[in-house]
Amino acid sequence: MAELHIWWDYSANEPSVVSPESVALYKYINYYRSKQNGLDNVVIVGSNNLDIFGGGFQLPLLVLKDETSKCKQFISGFLNIVLYFENVVQNQEHNYFKGLSLQDKMLLNYLCNNLTLMTEYQLFLNLDNYKHFTKLHLFRLFPFPFNWLNDPLRLRKMIEQKLNKYLKIGYVNDEEFDENMKKYLFDNKNENKLSILKYHAQFQSKFQKLVKVCENQTAIISAGTYSPHISIQCLIDSNMDIVLNKLPNSAEIKKCVPSFQFSPVFCGDTCADIQKPNFKESNYNLL
Repeated sequence: MAELHIWWDYSANEPSVVSPESVALYKYINYYRSKQNGLDNVVIVGSNNLDIFGGGFQLPLLVLKDETSKCKQFISGFLNIVLYFENVVQNQEHNYFKGLSLQDKMLLNYLCNNLTLMTEYQLFLNLDNYKHFTKLHLFRLFPFPFNWLNDPLRLRKMIEQKLNKYLKIGYVNDEEFDENMKKYLFDNKNENKLSILKYHAQFQSKFQKLVKVCENQTAIISAGTYSPHISIQCLIDSNMDIVLNKLPNSAEIKKCVPSFQFSPVFCGDTCADIQKPNFKESNYNLL
């Protein structure tokens, strides 16, 4: 049995935009289900949890359960989950799944470690976006009282650590937190306007390079020399839709890539059913 745990907005009945990889995986599964070519045995669970199965895992998370031995295997992240579906499950069940080529794997890895992180930077570490967009969405995802402070800030801290590791883009301090929380979340307490401009310039430069990669893929597809895997298109579409259409500063971001034409792929009319997590898996201690 396979369970895919993702961030899910139950009030809007759609994958939450706070997780571009959750949105992309939902598109990816719907694409194959619309073609009636597999993934029907995957149960999608809207978990919205930082401590799922005892902690140590981040959503999206694929959980493989052996009903006989009661053992569980965990696969985390868009890239690893797609690789499992393409190379293991569907090789056993369907001929439709061609698997990912080496070029597909290289591009998908690059996008997961760059484009997705750029989106998360705008969602969590751009102060205006976080205050006026992301935090409002997070409030709907976590049960009270976890939605008030702890879990949103823990998630923001995780994003900050990933950005420091891969992209080296800074962040802007939030003056509304108390001193203890500031020490926990941030190394530098005082960020001036010059720092904000520096971080914005860093984002623009990196984002323009990523858009060039996406535009090159479009040109290659038009020439008929390469057809990227559907998972790549799902990941690009999910990130670009959030950055260019959803955020308070989306209009400003569009100005730095005026030539880019966003054309999302159609993933079918099929919409996968969502289950709520059971109490054991939620791992919330309410006592």
